[in-house]
Amino acid sequence: MKLEFSQSFEETERAEGINQEYLERIEHSLEEEVERILNEEEKLGEGKTARVFSIAASRFPLPVCVKIWKRHVLRMQDEDLIEYRKMQYSSPQDEFQLQDDLYRNGFTKIPRPIAFGMKGEYQVLAMEELPGYTLEEIAAAGATVDGAQWKDLERLVYDLNIKKGVVHRDLGKQNIFLKTGAELKEDATVAGELYLIDFGLSKKIAGSPEPDDYRLTIGNNVIRYQSDRGMVEALKPAPGRNNLFAR
Repeated sequence: MKLEFSQSFEETERAEGINQEYLERIEHSLEEEVERILNEEEKLGEGKTARVFSIAASRFPLPVCVKIWKRHVLRMQDEDLIEYRKMQYSSPQDEFQLQDDLYRNGFTKIPRPIAFGMKGEYQVLAMEELPGYTLEEIAAAGATVDGAQWKDLERLVYDLNIKKGVVHRDLGKQNIFLKTGAELKEDATVAGELYLIDFGLSKKIAGSPEPDDYRLTIGNNVIRYQSDRGMVEALKPAPGRNNLFAR
């Protein structure tokens, strides 16, 4: 399994005195961990196309998780492009590159990508593991977000769309993350910073997002992705309902 390290990881680590021996050690550790995970399947979270696994801190020098795409995703690109595009707009390697480009260009409210590689039919993305919870998990616990505000999320999406020329197209409580060290308890208030995760359906755009950026036509099939703006507006605090954000 040969890993391609992200430029954002190499640049950051080099500034802190990285050397080739250290990179080789990281690569070897990741290879061992991926092998172990494929055997033991210690699952952290799961989506339609991939599963996310945590790497134990005792066995790795960084807080890292790995996203491992399901084997059939690799085959779907050739066998059923329509279904593939519904779940994964770009290739997993392109998703890795997009995340790396965003991070290197100052959009750091995402997990920092570390490396990408393949093992047989498995495609693997290693990235920084953030402590905290998705808004979906927070809402399920009946908890409320404090510290971070709805307007912070609105600004985050504006920066992604307008300043960085990327539409996420899969925003929702499941892909908006609150970075926090606090324990999630029922009906609690949890303070932290907002991050965006999972860029599998994301697309680079020119200028401001247009309706066509949320639609993909393949033959006679039309796939409509979710609008970033619409999903953020749906989370705006409003009188007379249970609000996720304290203010």
